[in-house]
Amino acid sequence: MNGLVGGKRETTIMTVHQHRLSIQGWLALLALILAARFIIDNLGMLLELTWILFGAFILSVMLRPLADLFARWQIPRGITVMVAYSLLLLGIYAILRLIIPVVGVEAASLRQAMPTITGDVMRQIGTMSMAKWLPSTANLAQEVNNQFDTIFLGALSTVTGLGTLLLNLFVLLIVAYFFVTISLHSEHQIWLWLNPIHRSHLRTIFYNSYRRL
Repeated sequence: MNGLVGGKRETTIMTVHQHRLSIQGWLALLALILAARFIIDNLGMLLELTWILFGAFILSVMLRPLADLFARWQIPRGITVMVAYSLLLLGIYAILRLIIPVVGVEAASLRQAMPTITGDVMRQIGTMSMAKWLPSTANLAQEVNNQFDTIFLGALSTVTGLGTLLLNLFVLLIVAYFFVTISLHSEHQIWLWLNPIHRSHLRTIFYNSYRRL
Protein backbone atom coordinates (compact mmCIF):
# COMPACT_ATOMS: atom_id res chain seq x y z
CA MET A 1 0.00 0.00 0.00
CA ASN A 2 2.80 2.38 0.95
CA GLY A 3 4.61 1.46 -2.25
CA LEU A 4 1.52 2.26 -4.32
CA VAL A 5 1.09 5.64 -2.60
CA GLY A 6 4.79 6.39 -3.04
CA GLY A 7 4.60 5.51 -6.73
CA LYS A 8 1.63 7.81 -7.29
CA ARG A 9 3.43 10.62 -5.46
CA GLU A 10 6.55 10.21 -7.60
CA THR A 11 4.40 10.16 -10.74
CA THR A 12 2.65 13.36 -9.66
CA ILE A 13 5.98 15.07 -8.90
CA MET A 14 7.38 14.04 -12.29
CA THR A 15 4.26 15.34 -14.04
CA VAL A 16 4.48 18.70 -12.26
CA HIS A 17 8.22 18.91 -13.05
CA GLN A 18 7.61 18.16 -16.73
CA HIS A 19 4.84 20.75 -16.79
CA ARG A 20 7.22 23.36 -15.34
CA LEU A 21 9.87 22.44 -17.91
CA SER A 22 7.30 22.76 -20.65
CA ILE A 23 6.29 26.25 -19.46
CA GLN A 24 9.94 27.31 -19.17
CA GLY A 25 10.63 26.01 -22.67
CA TRP A 26 7.74 27.96 -24.17
CA LEU A 27 8.75 31.10 -22.28
CA ALA A 28 12.34 30.73 -23.50
CA LEU A 29 11.10 30.29 -27.07
CA LEU A 30 8.88 33.36 -26.74
CA ALA A 31 11.79 35.40 -25.36
CA LEU A 32 14.00 34.23 -28.24
CA ILE A 33 11.37 35.26 -30.80
CA LEU A 34 10.93 38.68 -29.19
CA ALA A 35 14.71 39.20 -29.04
CA ALA A 36 15.08 38.23 -32.71
CA ARG A 37 12.24 40.57 -33.67
CA PHE A 38 13.83 43.42 -31.70
CA ILE A 39 17.21 42.85 -33.35
CA ILE A 40 15.68 42.76 -36.84
CA ASP A 41 13.59 45.90 -36.28
CA ASN A 42 16.49 47.85 -34.76
CA LEU A 43 19.41 46.40 -36.70
CA GLY A 44 20.55 49.79 -37.99
CA MET A 45 20.51 51.35 -34.54
CA LEU A 46 22.33 48.37 -33.01
CA LEU A 47 25.04 48.49 -35.69
CA GLU A 48 25.42 52.23 -35.14
CA LEU A 49 25.70 51.72 -31.40
CA THR A 50 28.23 48.92 -31.95
CA TRP A 51 30.58 51.03 -34.04
CA ILE A 52 30.29 53.91 -31.57
CA LEU A 53 31.30 51.64 -28.67
CA PHE A 54 34.06 50.01 -30.72
CA GLY A 55 35.41 53.39 -31.83
CA ALA A 56 35.29 54.68 -28.26
CA PHE A 57 37.15 51.58 -27.07
CA ILE A 58 39.87 52.01 -29.72
CA LEU A 59 40.24 55.71 -28.88
CA SER A 60 40.42 54.95 -25.16
CA VAL A 61 43.13 52.35 -25.82
CA MET A 62 45.13 55.05 -27.63
CA LEU A 63 44.65 57.62 -24.85
CA ARG A 64 44.93 55.37 -21.79
CA PRO A 65 48.77 55.08 -21.78
CA LEU A 66 49.08 58.86 -22.09
CA ALA A 67 46.61 59.37 -19.25
CA ASP A 68 48.49 56.83 -17.10
CA LEU A 69 51.78 58.61 -17.81
CA PHE A 70 50.51 62.03 -16.75
CA ALA A 71 48.62 60.54 -13.80
CA ARG A 72 52.02 59.73 -12.26
CA TRP A 73 52.65 63.48 -12.16
CA GLN A 74 49.34 64.08 -10.36
CA ILE A 75 47.65 65.38 -13.53
CA PRO A 76 43.98 64.26 -13.65
CA ARG A 77 43.03 61.91 -16.43
CA GLY A 78 40.15 64.14 -17.47
CA ILE A 79 42.48 67.06 -18.16
CA THR A 80 44.76 64.82 -20.23
CA VAL A 81 41.83 63.61 -22.31
CA MET A 82 40.50 67.13 -22.87
CA VAL A 83 43.95 68.35 -23.97
CA ALA A 84 44.20 65.39 -26.36
CA TYR A 85 40.75 66.21 -27.76
CA SER A 86 41.78 69.85 -28.22
CA LEU A 87 44.93 68.81 -30.11
CA LEU A 88 42.83 66.48 -32.25
CA LEU A 89 40.43 69.28 -33.15
CA LEU A 90 43.33 71.58 -33.95
CA GLY A 91 44.79 68.93 -36.25
CA ILE A 92 41.47 68.54 -38.07
CA TYR A 93 41.19 72.32 -38.37
CA ALA A 94 44.72 72.53 -39.83
CA ILE A 95 43.92 69.83 -42.38
CA LEU A 96 40.75 71.66 -43.41
CA ARG A 97 42.71 74.91 -43.75
CA LEU A 98 45.00 73.11 -46.19
CA ILE A 99 42.20 71.48 -48.18
CA ILE A 100 39.80 74.43 -48.49
CA PRO A 101 42.17 76.68 -50.53
CA VAL A 102 42.81 73.86 -52.99
CA VAL A 103 39.08 73.32 -53.43
CA GLY A 104 38.59 77.07 -53.82
CA VAL A 105 41.22 77.27 -56.58
CA GLU A 106 39.62 74.39 -58.46
CA ALA A 107 36.18 75.99 -58.13
CA ALA A 108 37.51 79.33 -59.40
CA SER A 109 39.12 77.61 -62.39
CA LEU A 110 35.83 75.89 -63.14
CA ARG A 111 33.93 79.19 -62.95
CA GLN A 112 36.40 80.84 -65.32
CA ALA A 113 36.15 78.00 -67.82
CA MET A 114 32.37 77.71 -67.61
CA PRO A 115 31.56 80.54 -70.12
CA THR A 116 33.87 78.97 -72.69
CA ILE A 117 32.35 75.54 -72.18
CA THR A 118 28.82 76.95 -72.37
CA GLY A 119 29.63 78.85 -75.57
CA ASP A 120 31.05 75.73 -77.20
CA VAL A 121 27.96 73.72 -76.27
CA MET A 122 25.61 76.40 -77.60
CA ARG A 123 27.51 76.59 -80.89
CA GLN A 124 27.29 72.84 -81.27
CA ILE A 125 23.55 72.97 -80.60
CA GLY A 126 23.10 75.80 -83.09
CA THR A 127 24.64 73.76 -85.89
CA MET A 128 22.13 70.91 -85.41
CA SER A 129 18.43 70.71 -86.12
CA MET A 130 17.16 70.06 -82.60
CA ALA A 131 13.51 71.01 -83.03
CA LYS A 132 12.28 67.45 -83.28
CA TRP A 133 14.42 66.36 -80.35
CA LEU A 134 13.44 69.13 -77.95
CA PRO A 135 10.78 68.20 -75.36
CA SER A 136 7.58 70.13 -74.93
CA THR A 137 7.31 72.98 -72.44
CA ALA A 138 5.19 70.91 -70.03
CA ASN A 139 7.63 68.01 -70.09
CA LEU A 140 10.53 70.38 -69.62
CA ALA A 141 8.86 72.04 -66.62
CA GLN A 142 8.10 68.65 -65.10
CA GLU A 143 11.69 67.57 -65.60
CA VAL A 144 12.96 70.75 -63.97
CA ASN A 145 10.68 70.19 -60.99
CA ASN A 146 11.84 66.60 -60.68
CA GLN A 147 15.47 67.65 -60.81
CA PHE A 148 14.83 70.35 -58.21
CA ASP A 149 13.15 67.84 -55.90
CA THR A 150 16.04 65.42 -56.36
CA ILE A 151 18.63 68.09 -55.58
CA PHE A 152 16.65 69.36 -52.57
CA LEU A 153 16.15 65.88 -51.13
CA GLY A 154 19.80 65.05 -51.76
CA ALA A 155 20.93 68.20 -49.96
CA LEU A 156 18.54 67.52 -47.08
CA SER A 157 19.80 63.94 -46.82
CA THR A 158 23.40 65.15 -46.83
CA VAL A 159 22.73 67.67 -44.06
CA THR A 160 20.87 65.07 -42.00
CA GLY A 161 23.63 62.52 -42.48
CA LEU A 162 26.28 65.06 -41.51
CA GLY A 163 24.32 65.99 -38.39
CA THR A 164 23.96 62.33 -37.43
CA LEU A 165 27.67 61.76 -37.99
CA LEU A 166 28.61 64.72 -35.80
CA LEU A 167 26.25 63.54 -33.07
CA ASN A 168 27.73 60.03 -33.21
CA LEU A 169 31.25 61.44 -33.02
CA PHE A 170 30.25 63.54 -30.00
CA VAL A 171 28.82 60.47 -28.24
CA LEU A 172 31.96 58.51 -29.19
CA LEU A 173 34.18 61.13 -27.57
CA ILE A 174 32.05 61.17 -24.42
CA VAL A 175 32.14 57.37 -24.10
CA ALA A 176 35.91 57.29 -24.75
CA TYR A 177 36.35 59.96 -22.05
CA PHE A 178 34.41 57.72 -19.66
CA PHE A 179 36.53 54.68 -20.59
CA VAL A 180 39.79 56.54 -19.95
CA THR A 181 38.84 58.35 -16.74
CA ILE A 182 36.97 55.50 -15.07
CA SER A 183 38.48 54.53 -11.72
CA LEU A 184 39.31 51.01 -10.62
CA HIS A 185 36.47 51.02 -8.07
CA SER A 186 33.92 52.11 -10.67
CA GLU A 187 35.26 49.54 -13.11
CA HIS A 188 34.84 46.82 -10.48
CA GLN A 189 31.27 47.98 -9.84
CA ILE A 190 30.49 47.71 -13.56
CA TRP A 191 31.80 44.15 -13.73
CA LEU A 192 29.51 43.24 -10.82
CA TRP A 193 26.50 43.84 -13.07
CA LEU A 194 27.52 40.91 -15.25
CA ASN A 195 26.67 37.28 -14.67
CA PRO A 196 29.22 35.76 -12.24
CA ILE A 197 29.50 32.69 -14.48
CA HIS A 198 30.72 34.74 -17.47
CA ARG A 199 32.33 37.62 -15.58
CA SER A 200 35.87 36.26 -15.38
CA HIS A 201 35.81 35.05 -18.99
CA LEU A 202 34.62 38.41 -20.33
CA ARG A 203 37.12 40.28 -18.19
CA THR A 204 39.94 38.09 -19.55
CA ILE A 205 38.84 38.77 -23.14
CA PHE A 206 38.61 42.52 -22.46
CA TYR A 207 42.06 42.84 -20.89
CA ASN A 208 43.70 40.59 -23.49
CA SER A 209 42.22 42.73 -26.27
CA TYR A 210 43.34 45.88 -24.46
CA ARG A 211 46.93 44.62 -24.13
CA ARG A 212 47.11 43.50 -27.76
CA LEU A 213 45.82 46.83 -29.04
